[in-house]
Amino acid sequence: MHVKFSKKKGPIVKTGPTTGSVRSKNKNGRWRKKRSDAGVSRETGIKK
Repeated sequence: MHVKFSKKKGPIVKTGPTTGSVRSKNKNGRWRKKRSDAGVSRETGIKK
């Protein structure tokens, strides 16, 4: 998988509400991964 990087800032978010912005980091300094339940409805728990 190819990850786009901005100059000096980090990887760019591909999908979701923060599309196009630089991915945030965890407390330990690693880049945050996309949530495993992203795109899942709250009622049924089924991914769209």
